[in-house]
Amino acid sequence: MFLTPLPIQNLKPLNLFPVFSFLCLAFVATGKVDFNRQIRPILSDKCYKCHGPDAKNQKSDFRIDSFEEAIKEHNGFVGLTPGSLENSEIHWRIYSDDAIDVMPPPESKLPLTDEEKKLIDQWIKEGGKYEKHWSFQALPKSVDVPESKHPSPKNEIDHFISRLLEKSPLHTSTETDKITWLRRVTYDLTGLPPSLHDVDAFLGDRSKDAHEKVVDRLLDTDEYAERMTSEWMDVARYSDTYGYQVDRNRNVWPWRDWVIRSFRKNQPYDRFVTEQIAGDLIPNATRDQILATCFNRLHPQKVEGGSVSEEFRIEYVADRVHTFGTAFLGLTMECTRCHDHKYDPVTQKDYFSLSAYFNNIDEAGLYSFFTQSVPTPTLVMGDLPSDEKIKSAEQKLKDVRKSPKAKDAFGNWIQEVKLESVGRAHYFSKPIRNAEPREVEPDFNPLSMKPVLWLDANEYNSTSGTWADLSGKQNHATRHASPKLETHKPSGLEVVRYHSKSNDYHEFEEIKDIRTVFWVLSKTSGNSGSLLCHPSAHHFYSNGDKFWHPQHTHQHIRKGSLRINGMEANAESNYPNKLAVVSLRTTGDVIASRIGRDRNHGGKYNWNGEIGEVLIFSSALNDEQIKKVENHLIEKWKVKRDTDIQYAKPMAYLSFDDRNGDRYPNSANPTKDASTNGNNKEVEGKFGKGIHFTGDDALNFPSGFGDFNRHQNFSMAFWVKPTIELDRAVVVRRSKAWTDAASRGIEILIENGRLSPALIHFWPGNAIRVRSKNTLPLNQWTHVGLTYDGSSRAAGLKLFENGKLASIEVIRDQLTREITGGGDPFIGFAQRMRDRGFKNGILDEFYLFDRIISGSEIEKLAGLREKIDDSAVRDIFLYSAHKPSVSARQALYAERKSLGDQRQRLSEIMVMKEIPGVRETHILERGHYENRGEVVQRATPEVLTPFPNGAPRDRLGLAEWLTNADHPLLARVTVNRYWQMIFGRGLVSTSEDFGMQGKPPTHPELLDWLARDLISSGWNLHHILKKMVLSHTYRQESRIISLAQEKDPENLLLSRSSAYRLPAEMIRDGLLSHSQLLHKKIGGPSSKPYDLNVSFKPIHPDGAPNVYRRSLYTFWKRTGPTPVMMALDASKRDVCTVRRERTDSPSQSLILLNGTQFVEAARALADQLIAKHGENNPMGLINDAFRQLTSRYPSEKEAVILLNLLREQKEYFTDIKEADKFLLVGYYKANSNNPSNLAAVTSMISTLMNFDGTLSKR
Repeated sequence: MFLTPLPIQNLKPLNLFPVFSFLCLAFVATGKVDFNRQIRPILSDKCYKCHGPDAKNQKSDFRIDSFEEAIKEHNGFVGLTPGSLENSEIHWRIYSDDAIDVMPPPESKLPLTDEEKKLIDQWIKEGGKYEKHWSFQALPKSVDVPESKHPSPKNEIDHFISRLLEKSPLHTSTETDKITWLRRVTYDLTGLPPSLHDVDAFLGDRSKDAHEKVVDRLLDTDEYAERMTSEWMDVARYSDTYGYQVDRNRNVWPWRDWVIRSFRKNQPYDRFVTEQIAGDLIPNATRDQILATCFNRLHPQKVEGGSVSEEFRIEYVADRVHTFGTAFLGLTMECTRCHDHKYDPVTQKDYFSLSAYFNNIDEAGLYSFFTQSVPTPTLVMGDLPSDEKIKSAEQKLKDVRKSPKAKDAFGNWIQEVKLESVGRAHYFSKPIRNAEPREVEPDFNPLSMKPVLWLDANEYNSTSGTWADLSGKQNHATRHASPKLETHKPSGLEVVRYHSKSNDYHEFEEIKDIRTVFWVLSKTSGNSGSLLCHPSAHHFYSNGDKFWHPQHTHQHIRKGSLRINGMEANAESNYPNKLAVVSLRTTGDVIASRIGRDRNHGGKYNWNGEIGEVLIFSSALNDEQIKKVENHLIEKWKVKRDTDIQYAKPMAYLSFDDRNGDRYPNSANPTKDASTNGNNKEVEGKFGKGIHFTGDDALNFPSGFGDFNRHQNFSMAFWVKPTIELDRAVVVRRSKAWTDAASRGIEILIENGRLSPALIHFWPGNAIRVRSKNTLPLNQWTHVGLTYDGSSRAAGLKLFENGKLASIEVIRDQLTREITGGGDPFIGFAQRMRDRGFKNGILDEFYLFDRIISGSEIEKLAGLREKIDDSAVRDIFLYSAHKPSVSARQALYAERKSLGDQRQRLSEIMVMKEIPGVRETHILERGHYENRGEVVQRATPEVLTPFPNGAPRDRLGLAEWLTNADHPLLARVTVNRYWQMIFGRGLVSTSEDFGMQGKPPTHPELLDWLARDLISSGWNLHHILKKMVLSHTYRQESRIISLAQEKDPENLLLSRSSAYRLPAEMIRDGLLSHSQLLHKKIGGPSSKPYDLNVSFKPIHPDGAPNVYRRSLYTFWKRTGPTPVMMALDASKRDVCTVRRERTDSPSQSLILLNGTQFVEAARALADQLIAKHGENNPMGLINDAFRQLTSRYPSEKEAVILLNLLREQKEYFTDIKEADKFLLVGYYKANSNNPSNLAAVTSMISTLMNFDGTLSKR
């Protein structure tokens, strides 16, 4: 059974028999049978399923879909012998009484009628000629307009319509009245009703071109662009969410706004199509042209755990093919994904050859669950900042490092330092001058320096939560949540312990002139809380484990003087994780009013750690004063000063020789040990012991350790021994998950036996990755080194194997956004969520550095040398000890971070971008992603026009092929869809299917004339729509006479104008417009109307005025679309939809009578009419209301009915409780002070809003 394409549901067969007889009159009269109109529909409906184009899946070798196949001999029989019934097996089979021989077989339930059998016999006798299917035939270069007897033709369309009517007993209807036409055309072209001003102006215009002036005015409005965009949203399967179960929000409304702009400027339709298919490939493409290609990415996308990425990547490619086929070709391409089309001459090879055009972008099959990353490829929505400052900073760093002063300083430094080691890694140390404690004035009191706030934890009242201010200013701090007192063991003093998860903080009266601050504090690693806070400002903004953020921290703080335990520090310095004395002198006034909670943040952005004491001064203390306070606090709190400075010490060294339970000590930093579980075993290592991984169990450092961003330098080195062949294995990672986080972070994988390090924002389109060309040997130790220079370039990622630079290939080199976030902010090993671990692999001697280590250092770690060379020592000096170089390096980092943060703040949107080269495309057997068959090249279906000579074999070439003036389908499909939009039904009623199973055009010559006219006009949609709405065919009355009801109930001959209920969007927008509530903002993020609150996945509605925006802007959630739109037959937009079904159900009336939006609109209009007419002029109010909603005055009978209704409602709503119950919905606040009267008028207006003249196109 032929499967109907996905966009179409519950198709109802048309009652075509009476009309079919009219359409065939010409052929019957001449005795000639027309193959396309009379024979092909019979064969397609009743024979092609078993004897059609899908030869692979037929039960018989006999095919009847082409002349060449039909005349072939099969076992001594010939199906079709032209001119001879006796020798044509077809003839005998269709008349057979034998249940085995008769065709179609009884079990198919597709019997031929007597008329159909006679037609087939006549066709055989006339030679059995075949014709190419009408839609695959070339579009004529020109189509003659027929002469007709139309009594009042307005343009060419009327002659085509009249010519066919002349062959029937019907005739055209008279022209409708001006109000009806104005209402009809205003809704059709703008989606909104005409205003009363528009009605009066049109009625008063007696000129011959009055209708044309109206059309020109309507076409030149934003409302026209919005109406056209609304129709295109169904075609494009637009949604504000990804779909499937999780159905997370996505930011694609900028593409919708591009569509609005395109229609507003009347962009030629061929360019409109080209830019959406291939705007990124247009030479020197603009941002808008690239943005247009988001059209190809609007399909649903998957994120559910356990899904196979490649399976869904193939689904996305398939969706693009189906959308292309439905929107532009009018073909059901879905049918050819698994096999050759059963009805149309389109093969499975055609399908996958076409899919090859859409199969060449760097996309993943799953979007990220743990991050908000936009699936690649993407377009940045804004102007990118210049990188000139980065280039300048890079050059300055090079110059400073090469300067003679640096050389001299190195000579002095090397004399002062001592060589140290941890494992095989070298570093240096130098004693700190004056490191011993200074003498403290025994009687020193901070009050002598006049602090404006002094908080000492030992004066904190844990019962009341009040922290007393000792400064004398009475600025006591108030507790929020549950900070608690704990004892600091070395000093025996109390500290206040804050927990970020419980949002602990203290608040004091705002201080606006902070110049000097002292803290006694410690901070938990991985926390991003700030030292001092404020509910709206963020002057002391922290940069995670480091002190100051290069952008968000106030410049007076960033440029200030920071010290830790009496030693100079800077923005890059790490927060102390044990109690320390921190001092800051700012360069200007800053403000704060809290300790613990910054603005309204929660979680890790609140302080997690200890505060023992805080001293704030409104004056900038001098150096001696600062040292005096520091010495006092250091002595008071028994803080231990460092006795030496260390240069280039590793962050981590795991020897794996001294496992303690499930912990591996970090010899470089005992506070940052690594931990695992008992499943990962201690085994013989390269040196001493190593760790053997199961592949399912991790070894992890603490949270926050090794959480490098893409602008920071780092290096790592280790010995590794794989014991089994691995096509994929995680060795090292700073990343929570594979597909669930799009691999966000840092990773070293084994891919097909080769080392593959990467830094990733969203894999694969925003990442850098290099891969070794060498396969790791099994059961042998290999030393691995990796360095990264913070440049976000693949060239900055260096891989070493056994101490030497590895031979690599660059896999990806496009990293433009942050690699942090997504969870697991620490270095881990051998396992990652929903990824393949380092199964049965062994690791030993792991080193981690927060700098670039030299090749010499890597050689030493690999055992190739005993000492590092002089250049490596000099690099250590320049990196960590030479202040000008350190400053220049920090400046380079700040510039990179600044540019990165600016870029990070710019939003992104999914677009198309070709990868280098061409990805191999296979025929997938049965359409399954794993069943790869024959490799195919990019090509278009053979049945259609050939590919243009010289056109590129890419999407831009595909668009050129599609928009070629001789292409048989695009123009026909397009004018048919817009005819459907204007007249309610396409000339081809199955606008989604121009193939064999689709309905033939009722007026084929008119369809071809319109298609050629569109092309000749420069693909001008204004031109073709104007032609349609100014025709007499459009301007006819919709009244149906009994003869038309009998002979042409579906109005296929167009003897009258069609009447039907307005589309969902027009009903809602029209009623909002009538009530003056409609918010006419153009573009921007989608809005959430009231009814989303009761959708399948409830969403809180927006406030006013967003809740009153046009339905075009309604937030569209795939798994929970707006119930009102769904009830009124809007498309769900899961797939490309070019034709909506129309249904009638009681729920529609109930929604229009009781829905919040509609009751509120009725109340708003009622309130306005009461204000205008008062309570004593009911007929004036009724007349005004009726005209407002229908554009005309009521008849006397209608007015009497409404007057009686109003009286009844006034009587009912004398009960104030009932009135209030009815009125208290929605945001609109009425001015009327008589709720009973307001409720009665609202009820009457609501009734009118459900009137046929309000809701229907007539």
